[in-house]
Amino acid sequence: MTTVIEARDVSTWLGDVQILHSVDLHITAGEVVALLGGNGSGKTTLLRTLLNLVPHQEGTVELFGTPLEKFRAWTRIGYVPQRGRLQVQNATVDEVVMLGRLSRRRPFTPHGRADREAVAAALARVNLTGFGSRAMAHLSGGQQQRALIARALAAHADLLVLDEPFSALDVRTQASLARLLAHLNAEGLTILVVLHELGPMEPLLERSVVLQAGSVVHDGPLAGAPSPEHTHHHEAAPGRALLEPELHAPSAEQED
Repeated sequence: MTTVIEARDVSTWLGDVQILHSVDLHITAGEVVALLGGNGSGKTTLLRTLLNLVPHQEGTVELFGTPLEKFRAWTRIGYVPQRGRLQVQNATVDEVVMLGRLSRRRPFTPHGRADREAVAAALARVNLTGFGSRAMAHLSGGQQQRALIARALAAHADLLVLDEPFSALDVRTQASLARLLAHLNAEGLTILVVLHELGPMEPLLERSVVLQAGSVVHDGPLAGAPSPEHTHHHEAAPGRALLEPELHAPSAEQED
């Protein structure tokens, strides 16, 4: 299988504080992997280290077989940060999704037909066709998350990386997004998702990587995963039935 992410013995400091301690991570094409841990466990720092958004001081990272410092094919990776970190409320959905095309255009050149078609196709994949002219601020939380996923898909990514995509969303909306991610994975997309709790993603996940205090304490099937301190899995989380009836995403008009 093609290796998508390979991290070996990675340690990261933020200022004088060591956040990650000798982390190993291996992800192959087509996998759906959850990065779990409590608040302060280092999940987001590991994600940002893998994407070269923060530097690591020890160890090595490879993306699609290329050392991180030499990697340039960023269009292959679609990053969906936490919604609260984005200041796009005054932008339309089309404008937000078009941002995903910037890396495919020469600097200072206007978008063209190929960009518009890619945006339309990405919105269709997340069931937001017809939402392009709407302001992000007027969308529900689930629809905003779909728009951010569409932004990542507009660049034709092979790897989708999501940082706590279910944060502040109700259970029904979480289940809808989980079905969407199941559909995208069925199309061949590799998915790495940071979660504070499993929720409706549990039936889709092939394995989990659990962090505690910046160290990996589990990497394998969910059944054998420990429950890190301050990490809570919903006892009544929606089960497999929420994912299995249909792999295709529900209508955005019917569900967030």
